[in-house]
Amino acid sequence: MVTPVLIQIIFWAGIALCLAMGWIHAGNGYTMLKHQIGSTSAGRIQLVIALAYLILGPVIIRVICEFWILFYRMNETLTEILNEISKLERP
Repeated sequence: MVTPVLIQIIFWAGIALCLAMGWIHAGNGYTMLKHQIGSTSAGRIQLVIALAYLILGPVIIRVICEFWILFYRMNETLTEILNEISKLERP
């Protein structure tokens, strides 16, 4: 099947996107705190968002992709069961 390979590609693209967004938010937050642009709470919020992207993002992407793959594995197992039952029913 092609779809599990596509799900793996989506997984790695999602991981790359989460890491990129995390580093972008970390850079923005650091710049805001260092140069005192806006309020200091805005810079801290950017850093918290960066940590969320870097830590929670890959975990959430993994769970979603595992959920998608679960359906394909269930389909394969049900197909095998159907094939075994059809073998038993033949005279």
